[in-house]
Order: sequence, then C-alpha cells, then structure tokens
Amino acid sequence: MSADEPVILGIDLGTTFSAMAFVDRHGKCNILPNGEGHPTTASVIHFYDRDACVVGEEAVKMVVVDATNVVRFIKRYMGEPGFTLEFFGKAYTPQELSAIILRKLKDDAEEALGRAVNDAVITVPAYFKPPNARRRRTRARWPGSTCSRSSTSLRRRPSATAWSGSAPTATSWSSTSAAARSTSR
Repeated sequence: MSADEPVILGIDLGTTFSAMAFVDRHGKCNILPNGEGHPTTASVIHFYDRDACVVGEEAVKMVVVDATNVVRFIKRYMGEPGFTLEFFGKAYTPQELSAIILRKLKDDAEEALGRAVNDAVITVPAYFKPPNARRRRTRARWPGSTCSRSSTSLRRRPSATAWSGSAPTATSWSSTSAAARSTSR
C-alpha cells in the first residue's frame, strides 16, 4: 500500500473486546494488532486522574485494585438518554467513553501502519436502532482529529460481513464505503 493511498480502518467496537482491520493493496483483509501486539483490545477504560486513562489489558488489570474508576460494557448503555458515568469530577456519556476506546484503536492502527488513518467503518450490532446508530456516528469521529462525520460509516454486523465479501480490492472498499455512508444514515 502506497503512502498516499487512503486507509479505511474497519473496527468492531465490541462490548467486551474490539478489533480492527484493513484491506491491503492485494485485496487481503488484515487484522491489525493493538499496541501490545494482540489481535483484540479489551473495551475497558481505567481513569487514574481527571482526563487521564488507559484502555485495554492494563485497564482490565485495574478492576482488582481500583474498580470504581474502571469502565466495562459501556456499549450496553449507548443511546440511553441522560446516562453518564463520573470519574474524578468529570461526567462522560457512553458515546464519549466509546470515543476514548476508538482513539486507542486509531492510535494503535497508525502506529502499526506507519501512517495517518482518517476513515473508518465501524460495525454495530444488527439490533441497533437508527437513533443509537446516529449517536454512535456522532461520537465515532476521531477525537482530536480533522476527520469529518462523513468519513465514518456504520454497518450492521451481518451486513458488514456480506458487504466485505463483495469487495475484492482496497479500491472497491473505498467506493463501497461511500455507498455505505449514504445507506447507513
């Protein structure tokens, strides 16, 4: 893959574990390891100070010693009106907490690929209702980046699986991603 060719990151933002992948120039889907070298990242956050946290396996280990500052299973509360969790005096919505996990995945992907990632397709459960999906899309924008809402699309898991089988090359993923953006709204 050339340095000027865009990378579209595929993300399964899971309730317990998240994973990411991309399609290389040969049309092969590759799972990207996280920063610790594992194919999945625990969807767990540990806050150790205001606006300071870790995501993944290190956060899982903190459940034993500092459970009150650990977030797990946050996706279950996605779309619940008024639901927030507070850490060190700051309230977070499930969407904001999911964005922290997405930031970790993005950073790990950029480290593994050696280049910027500005586009993503994020899978959501098949049962997700449109308002929940819209909330996820709103927060799916990369925190602290110039990535626009239109460069992130959401696909229901069964659809994403079927859709991926019809995309033999990275180029066709890019054009299919544009179609996905228009149909996932």
